[in-house]
Amino acid sequence: MTPVLAVDFDETITTADTVARLPELAAEGLSPSDAQDRARSWEAGVSKYVAEWRETFAAVLASPPDAPTAPERVDAFSRIFWDIENGSLDAIERRGLLQGIRREALTRCGEGIVKRDGVDETLAEARRRRFDVHIVSANWSVDMLRGAVGDGIPIHSNDLEFGADGTTTGRFLRNMISARDKRTRLRELAQERGRVVYVGDGMNDLAALMEADLGIVIGQKPDMMRVCKALRIPMHGVCDAAQVVAGESVLRVDGWDEIAAPLFEQK
Repeated sequence: MTPVLAVDFDETITTADTVARLPELAAEGLSPSDAQDRARSWEAGVSKYVAEWRETFAAVLASPPDAPTAPERVDAFSRIFWDIENGSLDAIERRGLLQGIRREALTRCGEGIVKRDGVDETLAEARRRRFDVHIVSANWSVDMLRGAVGDGIPIHSNDLEFGADGTTTGRFLRNMISARDKRTRLRELAQERGRVVYVGDGMNDLAALMEADLGIVIGQKPDMMRVCKALRIPMHGVCDAAQVVAGESVLRVDGWDEIAAPLFEQK
């Protein structure tokens, strides 16, 4: 059966989060004063979002969800943040902060995104070995992701709506808001397939990591480490990869150069 490799985008494939590039693209055709106004509105929205997210995060860590299994604990954890994520999109739409971007500008932006060392080579090798490779991301632009990874890999993410004039309307096509949405898409991709591997870096990937036959966490984000500890999800290094149990624990790596062995050699 065909194995599946599903991969997050921001800070898993890329070296940094790319969402902040979108308001910069939207401001390119504006007057200096209008661009400055949009920048201030964006910064105010980001500050409000971060404050609300941090407050909720601290409360959850103080009293983490308790359930018999790790997937159940992760599901309860992920459900708490859905309103915050969805509300942030509502606020961006109301302010029209991402209105007026042309599709080709998004693609060019994606082509210039800096990716982690080894990611292109690993994804190409996975496809050569007949893995069904997919990008599963909460990013906001399919065109930007397409510019970064090319035409051959299916992309499952949110997107920007386009008007008749060929520019973005400022509204979102909401396909992948929360960690639970990623898990649902991974389940769909796994139907009648072989082994399923998911690679992610952060808390929005936890539900998919628990769903996969092998969940791989790249990097050591402090918040991610704290959540895994609070939800009692063991992280094993490459030397202990054989100890990873689907739905109970995850494999942690420092970079894509450490992914090839567990991805291609483990049966």
